Amino acid sequence: MLKENIPFLYRQNNDVCVINTCCVTDKVEKEVRRVIRKKIREGKDVWLTGCFVNKERERIKVNFPDVKIFDKFACFNKTRIISFFEKHTRAFVKIEDGCENKCSYCIIPLVRGKVSSRDENEILEEIKTLGGNGYKEIVLTGVDLGAYGKDNGKKL
Repeated sequence: MLKENIPFLYRQNNDVCVINTCCVTDKVEKEVRRVIRKKIREGKDVWLTGCFVNKERERIKVNFPDVKIFDKFACFNKTRIISFFEKHTRAFVKIEDGCENKCSYCIIPLVRGKVSSRDENEILEEIKTLGGNGYKEIVLTGVDLGAYGKDNGKKL
């Protein structure tokens, strides 16, 4: 499932399945619902977080009443786990989340909120750790990279 870029860690022996959901496209939403149903059939306790929860909260409560919902999902906390990309030389570091452009076709501002930039020292520390773990290339990612620092006045 990780190879398919599904946003959760999957292990067969877990009693609880935490799914960090997405709702950017209809295809992803359908996949999220499919995975929720599958985990429920497997007898797992399903916990949801992410932007799909923000968008579809009431529908989730009706369609999946036993699923636990987290209102806020963690972004950029100081105890974050360094990303690990097995058998790759390139690693990804998310430096920004959110968007304030409010394009008529896009749901991201509604479900992700305003621009939120990570602290530059935290970013550099993660990059150093990844470099020390053998990664040759670091890709900076975010919803709207051009808006990095809009919320805190910092520049990269």
